[in-house]
Amino acid sequence: MDNIQAYLNRLGITEDGYWSDDRSYYIIPLSDSNAFARTYTKLDQADWLHLVEGDLSLQEQFSSLMYINNDVVFTLKSDFLNDKYYLEVREEL
Repeated sequence: MDNIQAYLNRLGITEDGYWSDDRSYYIIPLSDSNAFARTYTKLDQADWLHLVEGDLSLQEQFSSLMYINNDVVFTLKSDFLNDKYYLEVREEL
C-alpha cells in the first residue's frame, strides 16, 4: 500500500478507498462524473504514466482506461448507466 499511496499522492488523489476482497486492488469510489473527469485529467497529464491503448474500452454505457508505469497500474472505470465511477489501483506484478 505504501507504494500505491505514494503514487496517489504524486497525482494529488486524496479520496479514501478500500481493498478488494482478495486485496489485489485498491478501489477509490469517485463521487460523480466531474470527479471522474478530474481523475482522468490527472492520469492523462502525468508524464510518468502511459495509457494502454490495447486495454481502452469506451462504450455508451461503460468505459475503462488503463494507465501504467513499471510499478503501478491505474484503471479508471465508469458505469454511465448507473452513474458509478471509480479508480482501481494495483501494484504491477
